[in-house]
Amino acid sequence: MFVGGAAGTGKTVLLSHLFYRIMTEGVQDEEIEENAGEPIPEVKRPDAFILVNHKEQENVYNQIATKLGLQKKDNQVVMRPSQFITRFSRHAEGAVERVIGANGKKHYIPEGKADIVLVDEAHLLHTQGNQAYSGSNMLADILRRAKVVVAIFDPGQILESRQRWSDEDMVRFFPKYAPSTEHRRLDVKFVEGEMSGLPIRYGRIQLHHQFRIAANDSTVHWLEQLTQHGIIGPFAKDEGKQNPRARERGEPKWVYEPYDLQVFDSPATLMRAIRDKAGLQEDSNRNKGLSRVLATYDCAYKGDGKNPDTQDFGGQWGVEMHREHGEWLMGASANHDRGMNANDDDYFFHPWNYQLADTEEEKAVERVSDLAWAEKPHTIDEIGSTFTIQGFDLNYAGVILGPSVTFNPKTQQVEFHPEASKSKKAIEKRGGKRSYAMENLQNEFNVLMTRGVHGLYIFAFDPALRAELKRQCKKGDCRY
Repeated sequence: MFVGGAAGTGKTVLLSHLFYRIMTEGVQDEEIEENAGEPIPEVKRPDAFILVNHKEQENVYNQIATKLGLQKKDNQVVMRPSQFITRFSRHAEGAVERVIGANGKKHYIPEGKADIVLVDEAHLLHTQGNQAYSGSNMLADILRRAKVVVAIFDPGQILESRQRWSDEDMVRFFPKYAPSTEHRRLDVKFVEGEMSGLPIRYGRIQLHHQFRIAANDSTVHWLEQLTQHGIIGPFAKDEGKQNPRARERGEPKWVYEPYDLQVFDSPATLMRAIRDKAGLQEDSNRNKGLSRVLATYDCAYKGDGKNPDTQDFGGQWGVEMHREHGEWLMGASANHDRGMNANDDDYFFHPWNYQLADTEEEKAVERVSDLAWAEKPHTIDEIGSTFTIQGFDLNYAGVILGPSVTFNPKTQQVEFHPEASKSKKAIEKRGGKRSYAMENLQNEFNVLMTRGVHGLYIFAFDPALRAELKRQCKKGDCRY
């Protein structure tokens, strides 16, 4: 069974609830209430697992499953797809047994089957081998090792070439319309000598309603046109929705407040606005909840070493810009100090995610290492990316669109430029042959621009894009 739907349509919420129901189906409600602090008896559970190929979400699922008593420690029922595939493979002398397949590569031999496997973010599964995975299609390997698979899949959130699906496999694995009683064989030979077909019965659920963005239909449509089609239309004024029973029942005034869309002329002012929403500006007396700044991957980042260009002020990889003669340029100015302490109206530097260490206060919190990136207070000074924010919500999202995203006045379209991106996994050719760079960068844009529940703040490096966003905002009720 595969579940489709754009970002914010409730796919992860559905999967999480389904997993809990599956794991507690054999236990009566009163038993759970009477023994709320006790783990659910394993004898009454099916052999079920939830898989996600995303570090941040793996941590969140582990926390939830452990708190609910579904596992005694991390990675028992929640795990990475590669771990699950290895677990349900033939072992010999304490090691996973491999054989040479028809394609000349080593493959694991399936052994045993789980009852039910739920896969979140199945669009992040690998469709070619790498250092951690020796197969050629993770979903096919999971299907061979489970009786039932429920997979969340949104092709609009594929970000890397190694996650791309061939047109043929898209038809076979994710048929657009198919009755649940229909059978289809996947004619893929993974191991020489084994049967090449995999008989499956499948069904499909498509989610349509947008749950993440608390806004009217016009605002949601505006965002969809921008992120999915590159069209910047006039922004329709969002009046919000007031609660008619607020006064008589003492309930909150708003069902949802007017969606807060703002376009900024400077990344520095955008950062200050997001800090203000998070209640962290010195002169701020309001806290609107979880708010962070994100950016397209247009500044270099290497997680396994320090940045030699910034070794004088910490060696951090970060997003750095400066302004000359009214226009923003990438990198540092020759006549300006550098680093976070040098930030002002004409210079901007903030480290990428994972570059700043946990504070002493954070280290005192139990399981702080398992918190999602955005949940740690110190990350308000960092710049998030798709690798830390995909699948998560923010109350207010500030997005810096770097030089890989521009606006063409002639075509009236948003355009993407792989040569300006530093995301090697997005712009590399799949198997050294076909490039998916344009599609991957558009999906990166889609993921970043759809994180904000109550507001979206934008700084566009490209002057034409910034001007067009401001022009269309002027027609509605957003600020710039």
